[in-house]
Amino acid sequence: MKVINEFRSLKAIVLAGGEGREMRPLSEGHPKTLLKLLGKPIVSYALDAIASIGIKEIIIVVNDVELFRRSLSNYEGKMELRIVKQDKPEVEGAIMSAAKFIDEGEVFLLAYGDIIAPKESYKILLNAYVDRGGDGAILITPQKEVSTYGVPVLDEEYSVEAIVEKPKVEQEIEYAVAGAYVLPGSFMSILEETWNMTEALNRISRTSKIIAALWSGWWVDVGYPWDLITAAEHLLKGVKKTIISNSAQISPRAIIEGPVIIDDNVKVDHNAVIKGPVYIGRNAYVGTGSIIRNYSSIEDECIIGAYAEVSRSVIQPRTSIGRLCFVGDSIIGRSTVIEPGVTISNVLPSGVEVSRLHPVKVRGKLVPKLGAIIGNHSRIKAHMLIQPGTIIKSGQTYSCSGE
Repeated sequence: MKVINEFRSLKAIVLAGGEGREMRPLSEGHPKTLLKLLGKPIVSYALDAIASIGIKEIIIVVNDVELFRRSLSNYEGKMELRIVKQDKPEVEGAIMSAAKFIDEGEVFLLAYGDIIAPKESYKILLNAYVDRGGDGAILITPQKEVSTYGVPVLDEEYSVEAIVEKPKVEQEIEYAVAGAYVLPGSFMSILEETWNMTEALNRISRTSKIIAALWSGWWVDVGYPWDLITAAEHLLKGVKKTIISNSAQISPRAIIEGPVIIDDNVKVDHNAVIKGPVYIGRNAYVGTGSIIRNYSSIEDECIIGAYAEVSRSVIQPRTSIGRLCFVGDSIIGRSTVIEPGVTISNVLPSGVEVSRLHPVKVRGKLVPKLGAIIGNHSRIKAHMLIQPGTIIKSGQTYSCSGE
């Protein structure tokens, strides 16, 4: 697939300052787009994809400039990354915070920082814009459930006529707006006038040719905690070989079944089993006889105690899981302590439906699985049994009384 040379001078705006209400409790006191996945902040996946198509100047809109500057310091020298504070709420306020960097006559790329998708999706967007002679383009993707997305209305030439926000009427083939756009600079003045993202897109679609760029590969909008598990699974499916850092200390009695990524200074103790695809982050410790499997992402400085089992879960940095615990299909926040002997059940009761939760195939049957969503700086007392779908707030000590 070609990369368009003329886009090397294109500016990109990445929106990373949203409150992340649906991501609570993981986003309490910590921006959603800085949650870690396979050792990288979520927003890094958008930044890396945009950089891969040759764009060097990126304006990222955030709520905490200093925090993002520290978290994204590894991009210094690789691109011109301008970190801008969002000064007004919602997506409209985020875009307008970057409007002064976009001239009326220039085209720009707009991307949501909580979307994780292959780099090829951005190439599809830019190529569709150029090849079909549009004034702009919108990336769209097929979705089974579109009730939480904007949905494009397309004409016979596969251009966008309008965007319908969170539609109630189902169509035979449904697409979702995939969070990436090529837009004319005039869009900024329209958005300032309407102060409504959907209305501004609809107005520009009526007066300009906006191409629908179809991306049919995998794509994850990280809006809910369990979307992290879905994204980890897609990313880890792309790992084709085992990569173990030279600084990792792996016991000769440990069992490593690839593909896995084991990062710097990880220590894996005797008789531990790591059954890939799995990611183990920097300075993590995997205790004696423990098991980590099924697309789990264990982030930096986590501790997995002796004889514990972690399956299909995302564990944020500096969290400790005690000996003899079972953690399945769960998302656990930063600096949380799970004391020994805790079991997190992960099979949802029959009839329970969770938006955008993808069932897991078990012995040929699709089973809805969701363990616990545990916030940051929490503590789970020893020998607790936690029911499927339990949400534990940040900073909470969870005991038999739930206090």
